[in-house]
Amino acid sequence: MINILAIRWSIEFFEDAKDLLGSDHYQLMSVEAILRFWTLIACLSCFLDEQRAGQDRLATWGDARHAVQDEHQHNLLDWLLSQFQAGLTQQQISVQLALSSC
Repeated sequence: MINILAIRWSIEFFEDAKDLLGSDHYQLMSVEAILRFWTLIACLSCFLDEQRAGQDRLATWGDARHAVQDEHQHNLLDWLLSQFQAGLTQQQISVQLALSSC
C-alpha cells in the first residue's frame, strides 16, 4: 500500500507542479534538461511553501504564485512611476531595464 501511495504522491506532485506552477508550457528532450527543470521546480515549490507559510490563510501553490506575481507587478509599476517622476525618459528606463527596443 505504501508503494502505491508513494507512486500516487509522485503523480500528484507532477500534476501540481505542471498546473499550479505554470510548468505545463515546456517540452524537454534530454535527461539533463529534465533534471535541471525539476531542480528549478523543487526550488520554486520550496519558495512558494515559504510564501504560503507567511499568509493568514492556507493557500495553494497557485494562490501563492499569483500573490507573488501581483506583488512583483505592483513593485514594477511603483518603480516605473518613480523613474518617470524623477524625469527619466522612456529610453533611459529601457536602458536601466536592459531592454533593447522600446
